[in-house]
Parts: sequence; structure tokens; C-alpha cells
Amino acid sequence: MSNRASHLHQNLEALREPLNGIAREIEQAGLEGVRVEESRSGALNLFVGRQALHSRYDPEREARDLAGRILEGSRPPKAVVLIGAGMGYIAEDIRRRDSDLPLIVVEPDVRVARAAMQARDL
Repeated sequence: MSNRASHLHQNLEALREPLNGIAREIEQAGLEGVRVEESRSGALNLFVGRQALHSRYDPEREARDLAGRILEGSRPPKAVVLIGAGMGYIAEDIRRRDSDLPLIVVEPDVRVARAAMQARDL
């Protein structure tokens, strides 16, 4: 099994029990108009059409910067809701910084969810 197929399988299995309907929808989704490419830093980036969802240079650094602004303000959040997960870099960095903070991640585009789950172990 290729690495991408393995990531997709692992991520779908993690969703299957509590969210079987969503896992099935992601599994059946096509990838029309969505592609994954390496950024200049080597981290993966996701494109919808011609629009990059992350920095074309260093998506992981961009995520660290955004997570820092979210968490290190004058009033730290009691919970974080991310709309548009992309490749999951921001959620990962928030979780790394504060594993107890409630974090809800919503990816409204099933094609993006499938591409990210296929490319990375989320």
C-alpha cells in the first residue's frame, strides 16, 4: 500500500466509528480541481483550482505564526474553532502548544478533506 493510500486508510478508520457517514462521504469524494504539491520548504500544500490554501514557501511556519497570534493574545481563548482545515498545519500547532484547549476543526470542502487525509497522517 502506498504511503498516501495508507494515510487515507488510517485517517478514515479514525473517523469511522464516531462519524461513519462523514468517513464514507470523504472516502467517496473525488479530487476534481484539488491537488497537493510540495512547497519550497518541502511541506505539502493544497490547491483548489489555482488558489493555494497555505503559504507557497513555508506552510508550517505560516501555521506557527497564525497559531501564535491565536493563542498568545491579551485574552487567550477558551476554545478554538477553525473553519477550513486545509492540510491541518494550524490545528497541529495549536494542539502542540496546548493539548488541553478545546479545538474544533471544520473542513467544509469534502475534496479538501480527502486530499489532506490522503497526503498526511492527521
